[in-house]
Amino acid sequence: GGTLAIGAYPALAQQQLERVEITGSSIKRIDTEGAVPVQIVTREEIRRTGATSTEQLLASISAVSSSGGTSNSTGAGSSTYGVSTLSLHGLGDERTLVLVNGRRLAAFAGGGGAAVNVNAIPLAAIDRIEVVKDGASGIYGSDAIAGVVNFILSKDYQGVDLSVTTGKPTRSGGARNESVAFVGGFGNIAQDRFNVTVSASIEKESALDAKDREFSKTGNQFPFISAAATGQGNIQGGYIPGSIVAGKWKEGTTAPGFGNPTSSFGNPLAATNKCGDINMFLNVPNSSKGLPFCTFDSPGFVGLIPKRELNNFSANGAYKISDSVELFGDALYSKSVVTQRFQPSPVRRSFLQ
Repeated sequence: GGTLAIGAYPALAQQQLERVEITGSSIKRIDTEGAVPVQIVTREEIRRTGATSTEQLLASISAVSSSGGTSNSTGAGSSTYGVSTLSLHGLGDERTLVLVNGRRLAAFAGGGGAAVNVNAIPLAAIDRIEVVKDGASGIYGSDAIAGVVNFILSKDYQGVDLSVTTGKPTRSGGARNESVAFVGGFGNIAQDRFNVTVSASIEKESALDAKDREFSKTGNQFPFISAAATGQGNIQGGYIPGSIVAGKWKEGTTAPGFGNPTSSFGNPLAATNKCGDINMFLNVPNSSKGLPFCTFDSPGFVGLIPKRELNNFSANGAYKISDSVELFGDALYSKSVVTQRFQPSPVRRSFLQ
């Protein structure tokens, strides 16, 4: 639907408008109407950002850099399943609509399942990005309350473009990013009445562990904080779970050991200051029995950025039947494999009980 200003009709009749594509409206209209504010990022501007992934590109755009979204490194020690989402105005990714060529994408299966994974959109295929910075729920529905981000993929492309990029942090460790991208097309809509454009990209990112950064490699801040994930080094036997006998639960039994959950016999390695041999540290003060013991400093084993491999493919074609009729088709394929490292926790008998 729309509103027509009768007084503007003579001016419309005198203008010769070229074909335009408008993001954020269901109808065609002239720019002087100023329906909604739209920020456009061109292909040349995308190249100048130096981004090696769609997530990095979006982080450089002020209109979409806001809280409420998700990135690959969000929630260290847990997993985002490789998803990266957008959140305009900090209203949440489920209220920001993501489109490709003006059409919706399937929601990401992991997490809440209400947002689109922008990593599935190949960076090499993006011709421009249009950001509707105002709410557009009246046009698209409640998932566009915060606004709309429309990715326009390259079409009517002629030639071949091959790019290889690599990036690494200024500090040693992981999080190295490498990618290879290809875009090619043939056919001219105006002359040949058809065009086929395809793109493919392979992206790999190495993992970054907390132990590789000074701010996260340990949870100890002596003498104020001790990141002891264990108790006083109790040397315990294993716990054998019970079973169901005659419909009733039978308690488990305890395997032979040096102590029980209330004793503190210390650790033999602590006496010779060799706790580091088993990825632990010497705890101070001694146990309740006056013996030194080792505890486990677990924060350094958290995965800050997961290992990620991403393969993308896109294709679009168009055939111009007449000056007013055009057939088109789009295809988009993405496969993401993410390996996250979780913080280990030592198992004690009381946990199993």
